[in-house]
Amino acid sequence: MLKRVILNLVVMAVVTGVLYRILATQIPVLPWERPKPTPTPVAAATPLGRQPIRIGISDRPANLPMAALPKWPDNHQAVEVVVVPDTNLRWEMLAAGQLDMACGTLDSFSLALMRFPRVGIYLFSLGTSVGEDVLVASSATRLTDLKHKSVAVPQGQDYVVGLALSQAGLSPSETTMIATHTDQEALAELHQHAVQAALLWEPQLAKGGEGTSVVFTTADAKTPRIEEMCAVRPDVLHSRPAEVSSVMRTWFHIIDTLRTKPGLAREPIARATGLAVDVLGDYLKTVQLSTLAENRNALDQALLVSTIQDQQSDFKMMGKTGTASAEVSQAVNLDLLRQLPATVEEQQQQQQ
Repeated sequence: MLKRVILNLVVMAVVTGVLYRILATQIPVLPWERPKPTPTPVAAATPLGRQPIRIGISDRPANLPMAALPKWPDNHQAVEVVVVPDTNLRWEMLAAGQLDMACGTLDSFSLALMRFPRVGIYLFSLGTSVGEDVLVASSATRLTDLKHKSVAVPQGQDYVVGLALSQAGLSPSETTMIATHTDQEALAELHQHAVQAALLWEPQLAKGGEGTSVVFTTADAKTPRIEEMCAVRPDVLHSRPAEVSSVMRTWFHIIDTLRTKPGLAREPIARATGLAVDVLGDYLKTVQLSTLAENRNALDQALLVSTIQDQQSDFKMMGKTGTASAEVSQAVNLDLLRQLPATVEEQQQQQQ
């Protein structure tokens, strides 16, 4: 009996080994690919009898107040906010109809227009970076020190680095940019010595840690300013203008409250984002958020179209190309912005 059991075990081992060798030669080895960050829903307002407006945002400071929009006290529109850290993925989702609106930097929107026909229509400005983006390095103190070096840059945020390097006299081919999905990954690449510099935005990460120095920040006078903006899908703007206007009204009410009663406004934003109130305050110091009045006073359709065209020319000089042939003049529509009722801030200005 014992001999029979041992014989059976030997036969099973041989068969298993043969099968393993066969399968090993038949199953292809796939290259490892870093997974994209999974979009994370922040919150959804209680349905108000109509389909929610789905908004994709980044996790950058200028986008954080948008997370509070669904449950903001004066919100009268059903809204779902989804955090999509990967900039390229966020614009892809808007183009594919998975989002109704999306927020991002103006330069990333300009690039998206080169990649996707009619990806979206510019609606309004969230604000401008005033220290939101920081370039830290392990062995450089000036931009010119990055010649023939590698820089880790979160996807969709390489424009500011490319422009800054160009202003310093370096051509795109003289510096290698390594794309990452997040600034946490960019910092990890720097700490692992895979690159010599990294672009970061999060205030805590932007400190860089030991052995790093700040090469530039968007708070510097000579550094190009980065505008954060919001776009809407063309078909959504055409079919649901009242609902889009409602979203915009609530956004500007949040910004007005941040200006006039910052303590009151930060509480719901902190709850929606999961950040401590003091940490949120540090984040918001790095961006100048624009009120409705500032949007109306500063934005000009022809100038915006020209800026987008200039950025697209810069991208082409950097070697980025696209297949979309969207008419840029159709990618900006400030009509809803002009039609919004005056905010308390504007009414006070008019009385003065």
